[in-house]
Formats: sequence, structure tokens, C-alpha cells
Amino acid sequence: MVRCKRSKTHVISVVSENERRLLRQHLRRSSADGPSGAASGATVVELFRRAASRHGGRIALSGPALTRTYAELDDESDRIAQALVERGLQRGARVALAFADRTAQTIAALSVLKAAGIFVPLDLGHPSERLSFCLRDSQARWVLVDDRLPARVEPIAGREGAAILFLRELGTTPKPAALAPSLPPAARGDAIAYCIYTSGSTGVPKGVSVPHRGLRNLVDWHVEAFDVNPSARASLIAGAAFDVAVWEVWPYLCAGGTLVEPPAAVKTVAADLARWVRDERLTHSFIPTAMVELLLEQDERPDLGLLRYLLTAGDRLRVASHPDSSFQLINAYGPTENSVITTAGPAVSTAGSGLPDIGEPISNQDLYTRVWRASTITDPPAPRSVSFRIPSVMNRAADCTRAAISCAWLRTAAFTSWRGTTTR
Repeated sequence: MVRCKRSKTHVISVVSENERRLLRQHLRRSSADGPSGAASGATVVELFRRAASRHGGRIALSGPALTRTYAELDDESDRIAQALVERGLQRGARVALAFADRTAQTIAALSVLKAAGIFVPLDLGHPSERLSFCLRDSQARWVLVDDRLPARVEPIAGREGAAILFLRELGTTPKPAALAPSLPPAARGDAIAYCIYTSGSTGVPKGVSVPHRGLRNLVDWHVEAFDVNPSARASLIAGAAFDVAVWEVWPYLCAGGTLVEPPAAVKTVAADLARWVRDERLTHSFIPTAMVELLLEQDERPDLGLLRYLLTAGDRLRVASHPDSSFQLINAYGPTENSVITTAGPAVSTAGSGLPDIGEPISNQDLYTRVWRASTITDPPAPRSVSFRIPSVMNRAADCTRAAISCAWLRTAAFTSWRGTTTR
């Protein structure tokens, strides 16, 4: 301001030229910087089929209620997809998934995608009013359930005109000799893969439709960034209707890895969860932010066995992993509209590092900043915003979504450090 003493404060930029260069360097991750499989057109269904053909005897899903090899999962989901088509499911129709068991939910989601439908995950822990709204708003004509159907789901489905279908019954449908001709053409590209509802903490829950292109981009980035291969063993911990549940599933099923679900009681006790991760020999695990904080507050270097990557998202992370930890703690952020994850990076404790940042853009994503200047020197700092401009992987009329970030963000070396809380 001394150098610009004759200038009005509202025209003085708070971003120096060096900072602008850093912004251009760190807020862009083009297809040249990472996998570009999303552009090839192959969907997660096709990637799963390839994995099943190569690793048919390997375990794909394991949980308290069921276990499936890749061959069994491929065969069962084919049968269910065929049964859905025979009941009138058409390309782009929506099917609600109402499961307490994540392994069963995964079978259902894969089946709906094979039938070129759109899956709509529901959380049975949510109030009946929310479940009713999601069914009505999504216009789902069917609700897939398991044999442990909660008594309250059937009347809700009835009021909203949706038919209840039992997964086990559909799975016993005889598989035709030539399945492919009887199924709709595979959905791909900008076609919608799933519809998920936000928390509604700021009002009515919002249904977000995510295209196959965005899901494929998420899978390609994750598989490369975290070295996912057939030896990977990953957890199913996120809530059934939390968009992170999508992130948990598809990278591993597309790469031939194994997904493991813990008993429900284990998810809520930090020590029990750490023991389960060790006992199951997991290599990758998403754990909610609050539980990660409990784990690291109880022990700065918890023994998580063979775990290589501990992933977290969904809230502001207030802890970081010890530099000598045997695993990498990855802090991720992304609006639901942008296929779950937009930025991610290691959260490692260093002297004077403060709160962990949210990393850098994932593959094929560019972040743009826009600075609003205060009109006078005495005005409170105007909010800065960061725009996520990824038309290739989003399904919105607008080109961008925007999230407000604090002014301190622009003063740090790591420009993606965010002191605000995340919302979904």
C-alpha cells in the first residue's frame, strides 16, 4: 500500500505475481498429469467385467452377512440385472437401494448399472420423512432390499408408488444363455450412474446426479494415486447414502481388489476399529474424520498393521499423522456434485504446519480462484472463492461450482489449505 499510496484500496490486488504463478502451478491437474481413461468411454461396469474375467476366484466382497468371489459377483449381478429388465427397468430409470449391509448394497448397485439404470442409495438410519422425500424426489419406481426389510420401508415405498424387490429373489433368476442382447445398451459418458442426496443441513436435501464420466475419472485417479491392484484389501465403512461410499467401492472392484465390511459395532469404537483393520490385513481404508481424530489422539502412531493409506473426508481435519507412521493419512475434499473428490493430499505433522490442508486437484480437474477486493481499508476482508471448473466430469447446467474459503488461504504457500469447514 505504501508503493500504491495514490491508488484506491479497492483496486489493489492482494495476490502478488509470485503467488499467481503458484496458483497456476498448483491448481491445475490436466489429463496429461494423470490417467485419462474417462475419455475412453469404458464404464466401471466394463472395468469390473474385465477384473472378474481375470480374477474370478479372488474374493471381491467380504462381510458379516456374505462373501462373494469375482465370478460369483459377476454372475449374481447379471441375474439381478436381467430380472430388473424383465420387470420393466429401462435405460436411465432410477432404482432406490435400501440396505443396512454395504456388501449387499454393492451387489445391488452393480446390478442396476449393468441394467443401464441409475442407483439411488438410501440410509436406513435416516428419518422416515427423509426416506420418503428421496423416493418421491428421485422418482424411483423400485426399491431393492434384502431379507431384513425394516417394517417402515414398505409403507414408505407404498405411499410413493415404488415397488419393493428382494435382492435374493432376483438373484435366483435363471441366467439366459445370451445375456447381453436382453439388456439395454451400456450407459456411458454423460449418462447418469447414480443419484445421491446431500445432508440437507442447509434446507431440503438435494439430489445430485453424477455421470459415468465423473465416476470413471474418480476410479482412474484413485487406482493410480494409491497403487490399487488385485492385492489391495479395502474397507466398507462409510454410511450407505454418504457419497464417500461410492469412492470406497468402485476403484477396488475395477482393479480386482477385495472389499471388507466390519461388524456394525466395530465402526463406532476407535480401538476396536484399529484392531479390525489390523486383523483384516487391510491396505487401504476410509475412516470418517471424527474417528481418525480419535485414533490419532489416543496414539500418534497407531498400529494399523499392513495399512498403507488411511483416507478421510467429510469434515475439517484437525490432526495430522506422525512423519514416522507406517501409513499415509490422506485428507480429501470435494462437493458431491463433482463426483465425490476434488482435491486430496497427505496430512503429515510438521513443525509450524498448522491444520492439514486439502491437497491438490485430482486428475483432470482445474481449480480457479477469484479475488474480491474490499472497497476501503477499514472494511472487513471480502470473501475469496475457489471455482471448481470441470465440465467434463460434472453434471450441472453451469460450468462451475463454488465454495467460499477463508482469506488466510491466499496467504499460505499451499494455496489449497482451507481453514473453513466442508459441507456436502
